[in-house]
Amino acid sequence: MAKRGDSYTEIKSDDKYMDVIECIVMTNSAQTGTEIARAVGQDFNTAMCHIKMGVRRKWIAQVGDKYEPGNRLLGIYAARLRALKDERDSLDRKIAALEA
Repeated sequence: MAKRGDSYTEIKSDDKYMDVIECIVMTNSAQTGTEIARAVGQDFNTAMCHIKMGVRRKWIAQVGDKYEPGNRLLGIYAARLRALKDERDSLDRKIAALEA
């Protein structure tokens, strides 16, 4: 029996957008649209359409003619990091209580 959701068709443009996001996140410095397009194997116009949407939605930040992770991505990262640190602190307290 197929699991719920298995019949949905993936949307290729979503994959292309996520490729752009991953490229921007995985590099250590801001990149130009041309550099991003080459890195993800997209033509320049396609990559720029995805980049511009990311800028508009604040997933990508434009710095001059280059692009880097935007506030929404950084906020998600910060929230996840905080949650993991809180979880670690809670586990540390439980371990300390067990060892006492």
